[in-house]
Amino acid sequence: MPRSTALVTNISCKLSTLDTVENPPAGYLFICPLKDIQCGIVDQPVYYLSLDPSGVEQLTKEEVEQLGFPFFQLEMGAMGKYWDGHIYEGLRQFHEGKRFDPYSQDVARELGLPLLQITWDPFESE
Repeated sequence: MPRSTALVTNISCKLSTLDTVENPPAGYLFICPLKDIQCGIVDQPVYYLSLDPSGVEQLTKEEVEQLGFPFFQLEMGAMGKYWDGHIYEGLRQFHEGKRFDPYSQDVARELGLPLLQITWDPFESE
């Protein structure tokens, strides 16, 4: 039986520049706190550039390129633990017996655990 579920024990996030830019324009890089990404409460890009220190006006991908800012690459990784597939089948049967849908996030919601959602494209909202 294939592994389809794991307990996530560590999430890492790395933001790096893809190229070197001589004399980049003055600007501000805003990065979402990792805890907000992990809890799935992010409805904005994970990071963005702005010309103003408040970050209210986000630069578009085209503006970033026209102004000569370097492009960034976001890398996220997760480590976790898993059991043999038979254990998961037993857990699914147990949750069904408790009237939960074992293929949903019902159990996590019932226990008050955070749900995980990750935004990969920083310009997705454009």
